[in-house]
Amino acid sequence: MIYLIRLIRTCLIILGSLAVGFYVCGFEAIYPSSYQLARNEGLARYQTQLESLLDIHQGHYQSLPSSDPLYAVLKQLPFARHRDDAIKQLRQLIMQNNPRAMFWAAQLIDSDMWTGRSIKDPRFFYFDKSTLLEMAAANKDPYAARDLTQGHLCLRDNNCRDFWLNYAAKLFAEKAKQGDYRAKYELIQLKNYRHYDASGLDKQVSFAIDAAKHQFYRPLAELLLSYQRGEYLPLWVDTSYTSHLAYLSATDRKLLSKLAQWLTDRQYIVDGDLIKIARQELNQDDYHRLFIQYTLLGQTRKYRDISIRDYYSQRIQDADVEHDKPWAIEAMALLSAMDNSQPKKGEQFSEQTQIFYDRVVKPEGIQFDKADLAQIAKLAEQFKQRRSQNIYLTPDNTYIPDI
Repeated sequence: MIYLIRLIRTCLIILGSLAVGFYVCGFEAIYPSSYQLARNEGLARYQTQLESLLDIHQGHYQSLPSSDPLYAVLKQLPFARHRDDAIKQLRQLIMQNNPRAMFWAAQLIDSDMWTGRSIKDPRFFYFDKSTLLEMAAANKDPYAARDLTQGHLCLRDNNCRDFWLNYAAKLFAEKAKQGDYRAKYELIQLKNYRHYDASGLDKQVSFAIDAAKHQFYRPLAELLLSYQRGEYLPLWVDTSYTSHLAYLSATDRKLLSKLAQWLTDRQYIVDGDLIKIARQELNQDDYHRLFIQYTLLGQTRKYRDISIRDYYSQRIQDADVEHDKPWAIEAMALLSAMDNSQPKKGEQFSEQTQIFYDRVVKPEGIQFDKADLAQIAKLAEQFKQRRSQNIYLTPDNTYIPDI
């Protein structure tokens, strides 16, 4: 009797759960939310506004003029051979009470693995990260105040977090009134604002387009990525939730690809998932231009499975005998430009470039003569020059590898 009661109770629970599920799904099918309607219409709803950006020819966003002394420091900082000089200049700017220099010095200081506390760095007068950020915030740097809300000093102290949060919001608001789109964006982030309905999505698209026209591209890149991944959507809207990607129409994919190319041409590092879509949608020449620029932006951790070696291996193997050598020459030059290591004794190229040469180029029967080697060296130098210019001077988008 006891087992029968338990069985009946279990069956009732299951039937009740199913009934609730069917009711919710049925209700949403008959009365879909405004956000669901906006989402299912695809990017085509905003196609005209978004495509208007493709006709705009402008450079990448730069938060510092080249006349600013910090500009030269940040331009040298990514490259190992110039880093010591850059850090010396950064120290001098800190002594001159430059808040931006304090902020950037703080980004270079590591934290203790166990305690999370930043280490006192001898390169910067034995200041730790929090001290430098507090010094920068005291000199009205809103980005430093923003970072302090996330630091270990405020980890379990809500009063501390609220103080720096309110101070950062005040400083960003002052900059936003002057037309600074990055400050406007940061204000939105501080408020934890999320767009759940159609009107909110309209505002998000409008702000992203307006910011992009003023050479601030991050809102647009985040909009494209969140749309592609179906973030903030109910489960029943995202028809391919098992792959963590939302369903995209042919129009969506083409528009995403064009905008990813537009952003990359302006030296903004888009997410690798957008590059993968672009590879399927763009013609071979357009994708090749996109790939070169994306590679030279230099953040290898964002490549994931987008590999220089894999890309060129396929291009070389698919080419005929007459055209495989130019692909090999370009691949060798690009790998050489991206690889800072020195060639081993008896080898012509640095380590990664030599691996590609031994595993891909040689098996295809491609031989380099002196003229080819000279062309590789010249092209590699050109790539290095382009790479050195791809420094995105904003607080959390600047290319600073290997630190």
